[in-house]
Amino acid sequence: MYSLLCIKGPLEGKKFLIPLGDCIRVGRQDDNHLVIDNARISRHHLEFLFRGKQIYLRDLGSQNGTYVQQQKIPQGYAMAIQLKTLDEIGIGECLFRLEICPEHLPAAIAISIFSNLTQTGEALSLPANGRTLEILEKAFKTLCTKSSFSEFYAAMGTLALQYLGADRLCLMTFDPQEKTLVPQIFQNTIAQGHEARFEPSMMILHEVLNHKKTIFSIDAGADTRFNQGESIVNTGVRSVLCAPLLVGSSLLGALYADTLQAKHSFSPPDKDVIELVSRLIVQGQDRFDLR
Repeated sequence: MYSLLCIKGPLEGKKFLIPLGDCIRVGRQDDNHLVIDNARISRHHLEFLFRGKQIYLRDLGSQNGTYVQQQKIPQGYAMAIQLKTLDEIGIGECLFRLEICPEHLPAAIAISIFSNLTQTGEALSLPANGRTLEILEKAFKTLCTKSSFSEFYAAMGTLALQYLGADRLCLMTFDPQEKTLVPQIFQNTIAQGHEARFEPSMMILHEVLNHKKTIFSIDAGADTRFNQGESIVNTGVRSVLCAPLLVGSSLLGALYADTLQAKHSFSPPDKDVIELVSRLIVQGQDRFDLR
């Protein structure tokens, strides 16, 4: 189910649910499917059209016009335009954001919608299990409710930490000039405040930079790939996961997680989780860039 959230204007903060149906008319008069009482909104202002998984908008010859992403759309019954989730729609004195109500969204639909959020055309190939569905649902709700990419970024880090059972996590962005990964967000279950910051193993980060593939080690201290990594030995890192954030072959950053306790090591399903979360972060970044 879709909704219109007023993000600017006299109705700011108010949310209007868009009823289900093939054609939903919006205006200030009582005979509309969705009534929005504002003087600058026409009696029959616009309508939403549902065609399969797609949603379209058509202005019904309103007096003050309808704007999508700050562009006035043509008027008339033959002039429907396709919308995307999180598009901003200007009606009268109000600016609305088109959203999907996650509380009404089955997991299977969340997968379909999240897979189509970007313009890259890359489909998500996902393992079909309960944990995957939970992560998708929570990630989708996060995308719908966060107002900036930094908030989304931090929330996805928390989500990854929760499902991995990691002790520490770091989200990094790639600096193309310095050709290095720069830490942006730290999550730490064993330290707080300034002490929550830590330095991920440079050897592992170099592996991700060079090969652009997920690094997975059950016992990093005994892993021959990292036997010269002083930071692994000195900090007592037990198990490591590090997934690149990729768009095609372009590196945007990396998601790093580790454990410091011998009683807990990552497993192959955890590798699936960090790869899933890293891809969802990229999907989310693409979506925020389009706003």
